[in-house]
Amino acid sequence: MLIGLCGSGAVSNIAESGANAMAARRPEHEHAAILARLDHLVERMQKIQREIRATGEPASRFEIATLEKLGHAYAVLIARLRNL
Repeated sequence: MLIGLCGSGAVSNIAESGANAMAARRPEHEHAAILARLDHLVERMQKIQREIRATGEPASRFEIATLEKLGHAYAVLIARLRNL
């Protein structure tokens, strides 16, 4: 069971949330903002993985879908970082 995880709707646009605010920033601020978002994504992914491991059971479809969405958001942010 996941504790403290936002619904999948909140995860689906995680890379884009704040995109408008970041676009208005100077490149060095955008770089820092993207790195902060990446840190947050990695922390969430690790938390889910620890919770899965702690249960000793296979991951649920919801957990897998959430990790996939977080992985996609991570890839989007990495691509944005490369384009700075």
